[in-house]
Amino acid sequence: MEKNFGVRKLRLAIETKELTKTFPSSRRRIAALSGINLAVEEGLIFALSGANGSGKTTLLRLLASLLFPTSGSVKVNGYDTVKEEQKVRASVGIALGGERSFYWRLTGLQNLKFFASVSGHSSSFSRIPQIIASLGLEDVIHKKFMTYSSGYKRRLDLARSLLKDPPILLLDEPTSFIDPQSALVIRQLILDLKARGKTIVLVTHNLLEAERICDRIGILDKGKLIAEGDLSNLRASFPNACWRLQTSPPLKESDRAILLKVEGVEKVETNSQGVLLFVRKEKFSPSSLLSLAGTCDWEITHLALEEPSLEDIFLKLTEKR
Repeated sequence: MEKNFGVRKLRLAIETKELTKTFPSSRRRIAALSGINLAVEEGLIFALSGANGSGKTTLLRLLASLLFPTSGSVKVNGYDTVKEEQKVRASVGIALGGERSFYWRLTGLQNLKFFASVSGHSSSFSRIPQIIASLGLEDVIHKKFMTYSSGYKRRLDLARSLLKDPPILLLDEPTSFIDPQSALVIRQLILDLKARGKTIVLVTHNLLEAERICDRIGILDKGKLIAEGDLSNLRASFPNACWRLQTSPPLKESDRAILLKVEGVEKVETNSQGVLLFVRKEKFSPSSLLSLAGTCDWEITHLALEEPSLEDIFLKLTEKR
């Protein structure tokens, strides 16, 4: 699938249309995902975030043809995940963070050689030394998997996903609950893979990580995709804003009540660096503060808009849904 944007053609690595997945329960069917429309362009790092149970891992499994949709469609690397599942599976590497699929009494190298032997790709064996080096596994690769720390287990899981040299990587929280050094190694590898033209779907609860390394971000909530775009677009569509205000003399606690009467101001917080005003964009005008300062005999020494973080956006979008 290609999209035209001027003279440049962008190929979609992943495309879903009205994707829905339900699972049976004792009394009714439970919707894990509902009406997901998603388009991920080739060569991007796409972050997928959401609360536990929002459907993130289910979506990864659908993209990998490990599950089939209840309704709707999924295309990965141009292939339909139901009609062309073998081609899809050849196109993706998936790291779900599970430990049970490894052989605990085998070494890391023996595990990789076994999975290379069943990968169906003759080049998988020759790639093993390069993959070991890229993930810093040299010191533990000859040790039994059962002796690995959580960080090294995650590294080996990621190493396995790279054996086929797939164009698309599906990674489920690869940096969660591991040591900072392992997390740093994995993040750098993800960036290196992007530089090689790979497409990466990264499930993460670490919103700062998503801000730093991802090109686009999708937020799932209760099985629905409630927001998707790059950080600048998500910020632009966010209805709330935060302004930092400093005055001379500094505002007193009693001045909070005055600021809360300004149209559009919803919340006021004070700290050592001044006052934070949380406002609704469409109702608030900074000029109203200038008028108020003249009335109250305040001298405004600093007034600046502070961009909301991805965490701010996530919390606002998912509250009380």
